[in-house]
Amino acid sequence: MEMILTAAATLLMFMPGILELAVITMIFACLAVPVVVIIWLLTKRNGSGNTAAVAQDEQILREMNDGLQRMEQRIDALETLLGDEKAKGEQK
Repeated sequence: MEMILTAAATLLMFMPGILELAVITMIFACLAVPVVVIIWLLTKRNGSGNTAAVAQDEQILREMNDGLQRMEQRIDALETLLGDEKAKGEQK
């Protein structure tokens, strides 16, 4: 684990701004993907009223939303950890 963290820290030293870009990209993906999927499902649906397919689509969207919320929480936790590490480095 320490080796992975060391490699990540080395990478971040030589590529300033990459972490911020990655976080912004993840946040954008968390917001854009559900919107695109919902629009696609709404335009795909014809007026047949297939309730089984609609229920399945709703379940898929709920699962995607839950997964994206967990991902957002993980991103927030990583940002906190990285901010803490940066603050410790500045204090030394």
